[in-house]
This record gives sequence, C-alpha cells and structure tokens, in this order.
Amino acid sequence: MRMFMFIVVTTGLLAGVGPTTFAQPAATPAPARQVVELEQLAELGKSVAAIRYESDNVFIYTELSDALRETAKSMEGGQVEFVAKVMRVNSTEVVVEVEPAGKTRLVLMHSTAPVFGNLRTVKYRGPASTQRLHIFSAHVGLRIGSEIKLETAKTLRRRERLVIRGTIDALPVWIESVFAPDAVALISDWKVLEVNPQPSYPR
Repeated sequence: MRMFMFIVVTTGLLAGVGPTTFAQPAATPAPARQVVELEQLAELGKSVAAIRYESDNVFIYTELSDALRETAKSMEGGQVEFVAKVMRVNSTEVVVEVEPAGKTRLVLMHSTAPVFGNLRTVKYRGPASTQRLHIFSAHVGLRIGSEIKLETAKTLRRRERLVIRGTIDALPVWIESVFAPDAVALISDWKVLEVNPQPSYPR
C-alpha cells in the first residue's frame, strides 16, 4: 500500500501537479488614473463664467453653484496634458506662460518654494483675493535641472511651445469672487513631454 502511494505521489510530481500545488491568484492591476481633457476644463470654465446670469434666482444659482463645484471635484486627481509658451530663458529657469483651457486657468505648482510663479515671484500684501490673482497671473519658471533638462533649456527660443502632463491637485471654483467667477486647475507632479507641438487646445 505504501509503495502504491509513493508511486502515485511521484507520478503526480513528475507531471507537475503535485498534491501541494495550488493556483496562485492573479495580481490585481493598479487602477488607471483618470484622464481629464482640456475640453472638459474649458466647458467647466465657460459654465462658471456664465453663472452670473442666473443670480436673479437664488435657488437656481445655488443649485448650479453646487453642481459646478461637484464637477470640479470629480476632476481632481486626474491627468491632463496642456501647452506652455516659452517667454524667455535665464540661467536658472525657463519662464513660460501656461495657455488656459478656455476660461479655466491652469497653474503649475512647484514642489519647493515659491510654490507658484517663478523664483522672483513677489508675495503681494492685501486681501486673499488680490494675492491669489497676483500670484496666479505671474509667469511660471521651470527650474533648470529639476523641472526641465539643461540640454533642453539651451535650445529653446521665445514663443516655442512645450507639452506638459501633470496631475490636477485641486480645482477650486470661486463663484462669489470679488472680480469675476473663476475656475483654476492647480497642477502638480508635472513633466515636460515635448517641444514645439502643434497647438491642440481649446480657444
């Protein structure tokens, strides 16, 4: 009897189906990151800008405001590709102007201070709304070495365009703004992908 069991087990092992062989669970693939198109951001900005025309009815206005904020929130964490136009190149930065998605502004965030703008960005005094507009309107400096390669910076000229991909870190929608309703996508973890692309962004 023992000899019979030995033969059965040995035969199974040689065939690759031993008694202790179990199927291994398949690895779960990482979920794909959401892609947000510039057209979606442009549509959001258009809707935010138009909400002022609904202010004559507080119920309609509030419902639309809440819906716009929910739409903006759903885009946070998504990946987006956009274009930045080269303004000038100095020894430390490539200063660019990020082209908006329609009425939605795109603002690059740096991982080190100053978080917005370029290395010469001034911290304006005054109310928060004024500070926000000044900081966000400053040209962005891509820091040579850490954010853009020196070899690339040496070749760039004014008005050339860079394709950049990044993550929408936050998408605040300021409905009750001192100046005007506003939508701004704050972009983090971004990377320069390409130089001199054909423009393909919403006007």
